[in-house]
Parts: sequence; C-alpha cells; structure tokens
Amino acid sequence: MILMILSLFVSMGYSQSENYEKAMMKNLEKMDAAESPDDMQNAANKFERIAMAEKDQWLPWYYAAYASALKGYMGLGPDQLDQQLDKAQELLDKASELDANNDEIEVLQGFIYQARIQVDPQSRGQQYSMKANAAFAKASQINPDNPRPDFLIAQNLLYTPEAFGGGKEAACAKYQSAAEKFANFNPESDIAPNWGKEMNEQMMNRNCK
Repeated sequence: MILMILSLFVSMGYSQSENYEKAMMKNLEKMDAAESPDDMQNAANKFERIAMAEKDQWLPWYYAAYASALKGYMGLGPDQLDQQLDKAQELLDKASELDANNDEIEVLQGFIYQARIQVDPQSRGQQYSMKANAAFAKASQINPDNPRPDFLIAQNLLYTPEAFGGGKEAACAKYQSAAEKFANFNPESDIAPNWGKEMNEQMMNRNCK
C-alpha cells in the first residue's frame, strides 16, 4: 500500500511538471508570434497566471517581465512606456525573490534599464546606460558563457558616441563576442531563456561588414 501511494505521488509530480512545461512552451510560442501590444500583453498575462500557479518557479515571472518589456518597444508613448516598464520591473522582482543570483534575471534587468532610456534619451542616457552595464557585468560574472550580456552591451555601444567609448567598432567587437558565445550556448531546458541570437546576427550584418 505504501509503495502504491508513493508511486501515485511520483506519477502526480511528473504529470504536474509535464503540464507546466507544456503550458510554458505554448505561451512562449504565442509570445514569439505576437504582432501587437495586445498580443504581447496576453502572453504576459498568461505567464503571470502560470507563475501564480507554480509558486516555486522563477521562469514564469521572468517571461511575464520579458513580455511586458517587449511590449514597451511596440509603439508606446513615453508615459505609457514608463508605466509598462514599472510593471515589467514588478514582475522581474518576483522572479528575483525566487532566484537572487541568476544571470538571466540580471540580463533582463539590464534590458529593462535600456528600455527606460527610450523615454528621454537625452536626460536618461548616461544614468540608465550605467545601470544596464552594471547589470550585464553582474550577469557575466555569474555566467561568463551567457551571450546575452555581450549582445545587449553592443546595442548600448552602437548608439553611444565614439568620444564616450561607443561607435560601430566597439559595438562590433561585442557583437562578435556574443556570436561566438551564441554558437556554443546550450539552454538548460526547452523553456530556458534562449533569445537574442537572430537579432545579434542581424545587427552584425547591418553594421559590421
């Protein structure tokens, strides 16, 4: 009887894990296919619902924050963008509560800081670039093989004047570093963060020939 009960609990555990991963994969596909702010918001909402059901998992909160940040790049005005990024930050903070020393969370933190610059580049550029670079540096310290910090640092450098250490040459060196890391990068699972490679290639093709 005891063996039967233990077997039942193990079976239930596998089933819950399988259902979680299926739900995550399905919503990742929806996020990748999003074509409008509403589509992206629906994906963010779904990830948040998964997170509330899977209370010990950081990834649903991470993706809810990521989708919320991506929505900010879909034509929102400055006031709307700040509000959207406030929401993304709130969601990312919940992911960080579950895993405080996580390179992917630090990468996304830097990504959110970069998005804050778009509200007012002239007044925010230096402040939020420094914050973003600090987050990327921490991510690289945690996991030197993660390609996303180099990719996003390159994005910063591309739009930073040469007089301040930016420009195409500096950016392309980081894009190249990211490309080498992307070539060898293996995500921990099918639902682990694995974004940026195609955009890095596009930016290299556009700026580094």
